[in-house]
Amino acid sequence: PIITSSIELVEMKHSRDKIEGNKPSVLIANNINQNLPLIFGSDAQIRDCLFNLIDNAYDAGYEKDSQIKKKDPELNWPQGQTYTPQIEIKAGVKENYLVIDITDNGMGIKEEHKKRLFAGFFTTKATSIKGYGPGGHGIGVFTVKKLISAHKGKISFNSEYGKGTTFTIELPLTKK
Repeated sequence: PIITSSIELVEMKHSRDKIEGNKPSVLIANNINQNLPLIFGSDAQIRDCLFNLIDNAYDAGYEKDSQIKKKDPELNWPQGQTYTPQIEIKAGVKENYLVIDITDNGMGIKEEHKKRLFAGFFTTKATSIKGYGPGGHGIGVFTVKKLISAHKGKISFNSEYGKGTTFTIELPLTKK
């Protein structure tokens, strides 16, 4: 239920974009094993982590759509090819861990940014002058890593610029 409610919260956040039509619709594939075992931890903190990563996946899709429309040569997008932002969320069990993968087909992460991704106050998103509004402050993924570590879990990512990103969260199962 935490994964599903996180998806619903992010969809709610972006529903205005969908209604106003100023950003593309994002397709979400939810491939979650329905009989997942329990993990020990804070529902609210895990939900915050999932919300942040799914929300970032939306942003990556919006950014790629924008760059395609601007004909960004660095993206090297084939002319005339359509793009639909997509996010796939998978969850299952591997060994003694609940494993959650959040995969998007958005912008991806440039090689030079990968090593700083989990550092605090590092962002590639534009920030507003007053410190609120659209953009980022570089504390989201940093906080996600801290919270996952506090749950004795692990987080990793795999990304290719222009193709997309997968974040993988591994949380230890409760012992029987």
